[in-house]
Amino acid sequence: MARALEGVEIIFVDLDQHPELAEAYGVTSIPDVFFVDRAGNVTDRLMTFEEPGPFLERVSTWLGKMKMDSANLGLGTSVPSQEVAKDLDLVHRVRLLGRFVDSLDAKGPAAAAGLQEGDVLLSLGDNDLYSADDIADFLAVSAPGDRIEMRFKRAGDAETHQATAILGSQVSTRGPRDMRWHYAGLGQLPAALEEARAEKKKVMVGLSGAES
Repeated sequence: MARALEGVEIIFVDLDQHPELAEAYGVTSIPDVFFVDRAGNVTDRLMTFEEPGPFLERVSTWLGKMKMDSANLGLGTSVPSQEVAKDLDLVHRVRLLGRFVDSLDAKGPAAAAGLQEGDVLLSLGDNDLYSADDIADFLAVSAPGDRIEMRFKRAGDAETHQATAILGSQVSTRGPRDMRWHYAGLGQLPAALEEARAEKKKVMVGLSGAES
């Protein structure tokens, strides 16, 4: 049972102490088990007792669906043109810093955070962006509902702007994987090393993109 629930946070609620939660979630009897994703959405509910076998199968199915939900920003990007790079004074470090936003989901996380088509996205969290791989790798180690800080530049404005986005979700075409990266990009390397030292673990580093 413990192995099957690895990675799942279990919260027990005493409804006598928190009757407001019973009212908010429509709980009229127990047991009443809610399966909640990282974004706080209830994705399954069990209102009766279930034998261990069927319950573990339910949990396994739920976790499988969770793993297939990947984070997304709701935008498409390309390499900034030389004209845009000159206009916004973009830095060149082996490759040009920044990704030109050429398409945007009007209802997506990036648009909700204030980004516009024509902006140049410079970073996600601590990671600078030089390629589409940098964005894909960052989203692969993130989860729907995560709050991330972004830096970007806008045409005709030399200033660097900041915005906060709450990542959305989409069904991953890759499906569940046995191995999952936990950090992406050099910007997250210090955090990875700190965690490895604290837990006395080794660090495996993988490279992606044209330069690898």
